[in-house]
Amino acid sequence: MKNTLTDLNNYLFETIERLMDDDLTEEQVQKEIMRSQAVTAIAETIIRNGELALKTIKHLNEYGIETPKEKLPPMLEAKPEDAVDHVMKFIDYLTEKTGSGNRIGKGTILQLNRELENAIKGGLFSGEVTE
Repeated sequence: MKNTLTDLNNYLFETIERLMDDDLTEEQVQKEIMRSQAVTAIAETIIRNGELALKTIKHLNEYGIETPKEKLPPMLEAKPEDAVDHVMKFIDYLTEKTGSGNRIGKGTILQLNRELENAIKGGLFSGEVTE
């Protein structure tokens, strides 16, 4: 198990995906609902802890005490590859929805993939954006 807020976000989306599974029986749906409620309660606590850590860092920075990136709590770390992963997962999600009357076609998915590649090449996810 990973311990960043990005990982938590991934777990929450996995929970949503399980809840939306049309192949589940009523019993399985109820089990997933109970599991999702537990995950939500834990997630809320983790998010509050993250908010407290972030507020602490901001407070220290207000008083001139800089917090080096390597000293950030792991849960607050955000890596460029995490953003790319999220975008790719979203494109995969949209790919599954093509042709279902929602005006998302294969051309749209192809264009999104091209734009993602251009954004990566342009440094959007590395913090070194080139025009």
